[in-house]
Amino acid sequence: MKNNAAPLLEIKDLSVSFRTESGRVSVVRDVNLTLAAGEIIGLVGESGSGKSVLSFAVMGLLPPGSGFIDSGEILFAGRNLPALSRREMSGVRGREISMIFQEPMTSLNPVYSIGAQLDEVFVNHGDRDRKANRKRSIKLLERVGIPRAAEIARSYPHQLSGGMRQRVMIAMAMALSPKLLIADEPTTALDVTIQAQILRLIEQMARENGTAVIFISHNLGVIAQLCDVVAVMYSSQIVEITGAERLYQSPAHPYTKSLLECVPQIGMSGKRLNSIEGTVPHPGDEISGCRFAPRCGEAEGRCREQAPELRRLAEGVCCRCWKR
Repeated sequence: MKNNAAPLLEIKDLSVSFRTESGRVSVVRDVNLTLAAGEIIGLVGESGSGKSVLSFAVMGLLPPGSGFIDSGEILFAGRNLPALSRREMSGVRGREISMIFQEPMTSLNPVYSIGAQLDEVFVNHGDRDRKANRKRSIKLLERVGIPRAAEIARSYPHQLSGGMRQRVMIAMAMALSPKLLIADEPTTALDVTIQAQILRLIEQMARENGTAVIFISHNLGVIAQLCDVVAVMYSSQIVEITGAERLYQSPAHPYTKSLLECVPQIGMSGKRLNSIEGTVPHPGDEISGCRFAPRCGEAEGRCREQAPELRRLAEGVCCRCWKR
């Protein structure tokens, strides 16, 4: 946690499951995280590890009737979000907690202009002055680096590039100056120039406005550049929490080490990239020991027989491994 500040967000012993044809399947297991105002935490791990589900649980966007919080609390500014009514949670979303979704083309409504969708953010939270809302929307587009903002406000999503649409999503997320921003793979498939601009915008929100950020990504280079703290997820569990700088210098968990070894390095032209053998377990697979043991080169008997707890190794460092 940053500067020993009181946490803005506390996730305590959170477990989430989905109802499937074969029964309930655990997709997030016993997650504990804290986040202070102005802090940026990176959430990394392979696809299917539970990163996005965790963010949807915080936002109150688990699919009704099929997604369930089985246990735990999500405390935001002292309130337990899962205990709020649907109306109360709607008031929190957008104004206090915002999210940048992974694919802006499916998140933006294709039949409404960009300006109309930005205006709606203000209308939904009680401000019905159309002219004032449009001025605010144009200023937001300018703030995220969109040229000809008034013209773009009259455009439709299909008329914009992927990078421009993503900037629109960031503008919508910034509209009401939220206390918490969740960014789910916001730079996927964008060129490096646009990616750098978007990262600067997110960092600016955190440093200047005190916005706390959960940044979800597969890109460890981006995580290193942006984040204060990194939480590594594997097969529905957090296996390591550490400072971003320490993550690269001395990763604790074997899975984290394996992820870093898969990152291409300068000067390795012609060399074969490392890979992690095997595949991530299906969420419904019952594994008696460590969930990474079947793929871990360090696994021993106890690792396959008894599940380790997430233990504190040092100040700001936790690891879920019997050998640490």
